[in-house]
Amino acid sequence: MNQLVNMERDFKVLVGEPHYITIEENNTVSYTKEQVTEIVQYWIEKAMGKGVLHLHFVISSKSPNYTHYEEVFQSLQFQHQKSCVMVLKDLSDVTDVEVPFTLKTIDEAGEDIFKTIWLESMQYSLNTKETLSIDQLLYAFQTEIGGRWNEHCLAAFQEDDPVGVILPHIEPGTIEEGRLFYLGIVPNMRGKRYGTMLHEKALYILKEIGASYYIGSTDEMNDTMKRVFSNNNCIQLGKIEKYTRVIGQG
Repeated sequence: MNQLVNMERDFKVLVGEPHYITIEENNTVSYTKEQVTEIVQYWIEKAMGKGVLHLHFVISSKSPNYTHYEEVFQSLQFQHQKSCVMVLKDLSDVTDVEVPFTLKTIDEAGEDIFKTIWLESMQYSLNTKETLSIDQLLYAFQTEIGGRWNEHCLAAFQEDDPVGVILPHIEPGTIEEGRLFYLGIVPNMRGKRYGTMLHEKALYILKEIGASYYIGSTDEMNDTMKRVFSNNNCIQLGKIEKYTRVIGQG
């Protein structure tokens, strides 16, 4: 790797092996097209060596290198997967809220029940269709988070009826960046502002586990989730683009 390219400084690497590796650029340094080509080829070789199924790149449309990435991705057989909006929320003033449901960890709810609720919450979603199965997503989350991952898998119930799921966590490689691996409401519980409530609860949980700020994103066409962000006073940062290359076969 070119000595002018500092991977630790300029990129975030999320490893969900064997299903994916995701590279997020921090948009702080301008590179030449040759350097961008070298960066992308480096990760293609890494992904191939690890037998990973998919290699993802997440690039801000405001990145000084975006045009170079577009050209390099086209030449190296990447597909544009989706456009997302990204938001920010300072968690310093976030407080706990009462909600009309209770939360149970995956251990308390049972893994099969948790996965069923997660799957149901993805039905008719306005997000781009997920390419991984529920089992693959859960395994990828375990790989990314490690340790006590199960404490971050939470299902919401209204008495015995499932409401949805949230997976709040500190972003790997950071100390205080809160993220949600997923948030979803099952179809028969939608239209009740439960998405806003569950998201607000998740923000407090993130603060409780040490996050000082929250970074969220959703598909550009997902107006429902964008309203949730707005309801909870998140600030829109801009748009990000996700590109994917299939490396192996699952």
